[in-house]
Amino acid sequence: MTNAIVEWMVRNKSRELITFNSMVVREKSQPVAGAGNSQEVIQRLADLGIPIVPFGNLNGISGTLLTRCAVNDVPASCLFAEILNPYPDPRAAASVVEVLNEMLGTSVDPEPLLQEAQAIESRLKKLAETVQGEAETPIYM
Repeated sequence: MTNAIVEWMVRNKSRELITFNSMVVREKSQPVAGAGNSQEVIQRLADLGIPIVPFGNLNGISGTLLTRCAVNDVPASCLFAEILNPYPDPRAAASVVEVLNEMLGTSVDPEPLLQEAQAIESRLKKLAETVQGEAETPIYM
């Protein structure tokens, strides 16, 4: 699949590829970090104030896309949303949208993602309150 994507990009003279991923952290320190497939791409990310992931292994389609793009001289970057657990995180996705808007000069509205995050957080809070209010069930062995 990545070969087909990059071949299409080369055939259509695409200028760059930006892919997205997440990074599970113990504590959030910045909403979004980045990696690139060349020093020029890394410098562009740094110039935008995006912290660069200093080391690591980028697996999956994002990693393969960056590698295939490098082989074909196509600038490529990956934006990582910091997440605390491996579950969907609309607030983290909204952070990536904001960075992407800055990178590309676009104005995609992240508000629907933020509203979804608030709805999820509200449901989780209600669930926690329900569980805390229940009496413990004795366990017999």
